[in-house]
Amino acid sequence: MEMAQRVKRIEWKETAGELGALLLEAKLIKKLQPTYNRFLRRNIKLYAIQLSEPLNDIPWLKVVCMDQVDPTDLEFLYGVFRTKKGAEDLIRNLASEFKLCPKLLGLEKGKGVCFAYQLNKCTGVCAGKEKHELHHLRLRNALISYKLKAWPYEGKVGIKELNPETNKTDMHLFEHWCYLETVSEDSNLEESINTKYELLFDLDIYKLIVKAFKNNVIKEFSFEFQIADPD
Repeated sequence: MEMAQRVKRIEWKETAGELGALLLEAKLIKKLQPTYNRFLRRNIKLYAIQLSEPLNDIPWLKVVCMDQVDPTDLEFLYGVFRTKKGAEDLIRNLASEFKLCPKLLGLEKGKGVCFAYQLNKCTGVCAGKEKHELHHLRLRNALISYKLKAWPYEGKVGIKELNPETNKTDMHLFEHWCYLETVSEDSNLEESINTKYELLFDLDIYKLIVKAFKNNVIKEFSFEFQIADPD
């Protein structure tokens, strides 16, 4: 009732389908910061866990801020968290569940064996009881369900939506899990293909793209561009 009483006018924009509407909604909510859309408007810092591949680069895990990460490197990250504490809590839980060494994971400092080993909660890599290669492998296996998806294409991709009632067609362009723009006219498509965009990671957009790719077939197109057509 309060919302209805405060409405002075209604503006609307036509999209060719649901995906276009969801992408536009996410974009406008972050831009306009409406009072009643509290969740999607939160354009806050995000964090992820970065795994070090070289065994001598200790600690093996680091919590990194997503705005300092190149979207082309997402495949080397695990999880996306709205707080740094959330990422650190996951590391602690994995260390406890899989008997991983807190020192190698960056949770504990100091010389000698870790405190967890003394409590029989670490398999003893810090005491020479387990090889570093095996411990690192167990760490990767513990993290595997949190791994961000690698971008599976060479460059930009598109998902085409068609409204059969109005014949309106939209082409939504993506690259490295980032939303670039929506092109409504075929005449603008080639220009968009060759445009270099600033890649900005957005968790809400990432979830939309992952879901959309599951529901569409990706096909190759010209200009080394790939197109997804639901049909």
